[in-house]
Amino acid sequence: MLSNSLKSKIKELYETTPDYVGVCYGKKIKNNDYTGENCVIFTVPEKKSLNDIPNNEILPDKVIIDGVEYKTDVVSSGIIRPLDRRLGNNYAELFSGGDALPNYYSGCTGPVRDNCFSWTISGSPIFYLFERPIKGGLSLSSDNLFGSYGTLGFLCLDKQTQSIVGITNNHVVILDAFYTIFRNLYGPFENELTDRVYHSFVGVGNDEYKIGRVVRYEPIYPSDYGINYIDAAIVSLNQTGFTGTTIVDLNESYKIYGLTGVTYPLPFATTLEIDSIMTTNPKLYSVGTSSGVKENSPCHLVPYALNAFASITYQMQGYEITSEWEDLIYFRRTNPQCPYPVYPGDSGSVLIADFSGTTKIIGLVFAGFGEPIAFAGIACRIDRIVNRLGIEPWTGGTKNFIEENSMQFITVTGGSINRTLQCDGETYWQAGLTSYNNPCT
Repeated sequence: MLSNSLKSKIKELYETTPDYVGVCYGKKIKNNDYTGENCVIFTVPEKKSLNDIPNNEILPDKVIIDGVEYKTDVVSSGIIRPLDRRLGNNYAELFSGGDALPNYYSGCTGPVRDNCFSWTISGSPIFYLFERPIKGGLSLSSDNLFGSYGTLGFLCLDKQTQSIVGITNNHVVILDAFYTIFRNLYGPFENELTDRVYHSFVGVGNDEYKIGRVVRYEPIYPSDYGINYIDAAIVSLNQTGFTGTTIVDLNESYKIYGLTGVTYPLPFATTLEIDSIMTTNPKLYSVGTSSGVKENSPCHLVPYALNAFASITYQMQGYEITSEWEDLIYFRRTNPQCPYPVYPGDSGSVLIADFSGTTKIIGLVFAGFGEPIAFAGIACRIDRIVNRLGIEPWTGGTKNFIEENSMQFITVTGGSINRTLQCDGETYWQAGLTSYNNPCT
């Protein structure tokens, strides 16, 4: 169990080690194998010999917490970035060595290599798929991010309206998700006032592919201004499409594409259940647009670390900006020598844990790291998303759908540090920059 003392010590280590060091509580790996021993993990952009590290930056080889000695592990993370996929990019910019076919990585042998890489750099079957009705695990893009795509995580309910909505990462559908107070007010006026959402990047701008629009999202703080916990956005969903086809099926759309074991609406894991995964070690499942279905043994994933603190690089108005993150989940392949539990395009995919035969959502995948290959995925916790965005599980059955024309907006002068504002008894969520004037009266 992740105790308060352990959480406090991990945070203390993060705050007292160099800025480039991430810290988490996770699994010790030695000689390319899991030792079964939990430890304190330090992530660094690049591992160096002790002779090249200043004395005041040398990391400890053990940590004492409540009288218990924990060994430490130092892992090369490279620069950690989110997992949206922008066509035409050199994917090796995201993961060094990413231009090698993952199913032929020489360090990965045995059943995982032979059975769990049914995809290549050019995409997986899900990458090309146009599917109706909509389900979690399918590709997603938006008007504002034409040429980029991620993954629809899952369907749930907006508590306030009791409407069926979809969940993904903010960077999958939001062009610039930083709080506007930190953005150049004379720069591009990106906003989400009419940001429509599409299943499949090839369909952006085509009404046949349109499934809804952005409703709200959690803005991001840059480093030194605040700590981030979730990368998440809510999108409304249309029940039927442009040609009358069913987009949301009340008996099918709560499922996750490709997961044979998910035949019922998925509940959300509790805080205690998530805090216990380093002890209970449940099988983890996920479906990403690029890396495909990761479910049955040996293709399922395993918890790697909890309570992770990390610096993650995003783009704000076209420039790379570092942001600080806390309380994250790290996960890996069952064989630690096998890479790519995630790949660019998987942003927004759901992370599911099998708690003794009951599968529950524990998080939302949004980033990954590892040098020289991608060996760990990063997810934000579902309990954090629930608290910040106001969602609850969809248990099936008839519910409402948000009418796009019912959404309204107001404007304030300058940038804002507020994620929400009240106007005439209604709650408005930050939605970017605009030159249009529509103040609260």
